[in-house]
Amino acid sequence: MKCPQYIQDALRKRAEFAERVFELDCIISDWLDKNGIDVDFEDVRGGCEIYVNPHESSQRVLQAIEEKESVK
Repeated sequence: MKCPQYIQDALRKRAEFAERVFELDCIISDWLDKNGIDVDFEDVRGGCEIYVNPHESSQRVLQAIEEKESVK
């Protein structure tokens, strides 16, 4: 079976986006570690919540950052 062009395009884009998500996740995870901010393991370092609940995951990480800042 010949693979339709739109499927080929979707596969290529998915791979490119996954690489970019990984790069951004490393930046975020490294910064959190450097600043001693603890978050659930599902929300960093390739955790499943990054992919299945990206908005909620981002909110939890942001909340952890804001809570850490308010302690200082």
